[in-house]
Amino acid sequence: MNMPYVTKRLSGFSLIELSIVLAILGVMFLAIPAVIPTIQQIFVAENDEQTLDRAESSIKGFLKAQSRFPCPDSNADGIEDCGAGVDAGLLPYKTLKLSSPVKNGFGQPIAYSVYRKSNASANLDADLASLKNRFSPILPNAESSTNSNGLDFCWALKNAIAAPNSNQFSYVGSSSSPYNQAFVLASPGASNANNAGTFFDGINQIDSKGFELPNKVIDSTYDDTVKSVGFAELAGELQCSSLLGRVNGAARTSYAMYDLQRLMDYTVGFRALALNVHEGNVDQAEFVEALAIADAAIYAAQTVIAIAAGAESFGVAVAAIAIPAVAAGALTVKGLIDAANGLSDAKKARDVASAQKTEADAQKVDIDTLYAQKLAKTKALDSKGWF
Repeated sequence: MNMPYVTKRLSGFSLIELSIVLAILGVMFLAIPAVIPTIQQIFVAENDEQTLDRAESSIKGFLKAQSRFPCPDSNADGIEDCGAGVDAGLLPYKTLKLSSPVKNGFGQPIAYSVYRKSNASANLDADLASLKNRFSPILPNAESSTNSNGLDFCWALKNAIAAPNSNQFSYVGSSSSPYNQAFVLASPGASNANNAGTFFDGINQIDSKGFELPNKVIDSTYDDTVKSVGFAELAGELQCSSLLGRVNGAARTSYAMYDLQRLMDYTVGFRALALNVHEGNVDQAEFVEALAIADAAIYAAQTVIAIAAGAESFGVAVAAIAIPAVAAGALTVKGLIDAANGLSDAKKARDVASAQKTEADAQKVDIDTLYAQKLAKTKALDSKGWF
């Protein structure tokens, strides 16, 4: 039996398929030089973000320890310079207790600017790189607080929030449309993208108060990374409203207790006066009673004398003499009874007044103790700051 002839087709690329693959590979090789910088920018941007995050953590750590931001390093010695008008420069790595200068992935230093709007009046000051006694809770009875801590920094943030935006202080955006920030960090890109002579692009510079917006798109003329922290954002993170409200609330409570203490001082004085009055009334009632007793004795003696004299002089007419004497004696007895009742009432009133004064004295002791406690708590909270 003859087997049918079967042709077997060899598998593999045809010339057309091979040409297509080579064309695709050629396009890919041509695109790689253009894609590599973009990929590199992505990795560098991520690295810069991490560098700026670490820098931010160092600044906030310093804030928690010192209740202020570090001043910029204006002469590259690693130490902060807090002279008037120094609000931009490098991160003061030595002041921040870092082992070396903070640089990005290209070995370029990080720019740092901090909001420093000072005011001669401490309660209006908004210099975030200085520690001043800006906030003092209103305390009663001429008490005062001279602590300087995180609460005073929170007060500076409050002042900064209320201030209008100005290109004279740390900001992002543009000089014509500035948005003031608590602090700004900027990392330059790999090249002088805008051909302005430095690695920084746009308005970003080491000694600049102003920086580009953090979300500015990276393109052929801009490859910097900017990070900033706003006043309200920072105040919320530090819970400034709650902290200031807690101290002010405690101060109001202590003031209320002080007012109550003064009212109790008046009440105790009034109760002491009332007791003195009632004790005087008792003395007067005792005097009236003594007079009534003396009158009774006098009337009794006069009656005996009158009856004896009448009996000796007029005999049976003595009855007529005794009748008015008896009537006078009745009046004398009534006077004795009234005097005794008056004395009893006066003593009861005095006892009530004495009990009221004792109660008022006890209440005053309680109020004095509560006032001292509330005042001490307010001072403790003010001294504690934000910890």
